[in-house]
Amino acid sequence: MEARLFWFMDIGPRDTQEDCVMFEDIVKQVDQGQGSKKIISDSFIAAICDGLGGHDAGEVASRFFCDNLVKLDPSVICSVIDEELMKIQNKSIDMIPSSCGTTIAGVIKHGDRLFVFNAGDSRVYHMKGQLFQVSHDHSYVQDLVDNEYISEEDAIGHPYRNVVTFGMGPVFQNKESDRRIFLQEVMIRRGEGVLICSDGIYESIGHSAIAEALSIPESGGDRLVKLLFDNGMRDNSSFVYIWFQ
Repeated sequence: MEARLFWFMDIGPRDTQEDCVMFEDIVKQVDQGQGSKKIISDSFIAAICDGLGGHDAGEVASRFFCDNLVKLDPSVICSVIDEELMKIQNKSIDMIPSSCGTTIAGVIKHGDRLFVFNAGDSRVYHMKGQLFQVSHDHSYVQDLVDNEYISEEDAIGHPYRNVVTFGMGPVFQNKESDRRIFLQEVMIRRGEGVLICSDGIYESIGHSAIAEALSIPESGGDRLVKLLFDNGMRDNSSFVYIWFQ
């Protein structure tokens, strides 16, 4: 099953680009950039890391995890990605500043299956007629929703919606020990799409607008970019959109 991949990243109103994008054997961390390519491989990895802005060297943490993800063999590690991420996590303790961290979200495609993973509040969406969020946020507000203290609607404008409770990097070592990398397996079919994005995307344009943009799969990436510039970006904003032809 061939796929078309579209990637985009923009520094937005921030001084530093703390997002990092990887797909196949490519890593991108630029102030502004976009591109597309055809993917013919039956197995590949694509991911987004969003360095935590409230900590030192968020851009270092996001780059570190992308640089290590790109070295992995997707056909081998698809069902053990959580174990591989924890190996990278353990390496990070000695190799990057102790006060930095990053979110991570991504997919491993293998055959007609997608292995979805995330830690933090970067997200993975599956477009199959309707838009479904597959990943699950590790955030203060998501915890409130999960425990039924507030509704999904209340969460959208909550003042603490950007407080991340779990992620990758040294700052999360020995914290929130009950937290785990979120994993989900989904089947993928021709005509469907997958969006991997940092919180700058859904915070700027929202679920319904993302769904509308991706309703025409061939131009979904371009339509998302137009929406971002029309609405104005609030943060570093990065996404990888994959359409399975």
